[in-house]
Amino acid sequence: MSFYISLFYASEYVNVIAALLEYFYADVQIKFEAFISRKRVINQLEFFHKNPPTFAPEPLCLK
Repeated sequence: MSFYISLFYASEYVNVIAALLEYFYADVQIKFEAFISRKRVINQLEFFHKNPPTFAPEPLCLK
């Protein structure tokens, strides 16, 4: 009987560890995606700062 109780507690322990790992992985994945998107925006801003567009938009002619 005690063998089954210890198996039950061991399985609960494994479930808790799996849930913590899943939470940690999701948190790291969200932070990584935010870092990548922020880095992409910074790269675009630096590119347009170094290479400004040479065209000027045509003004709208209101008649």
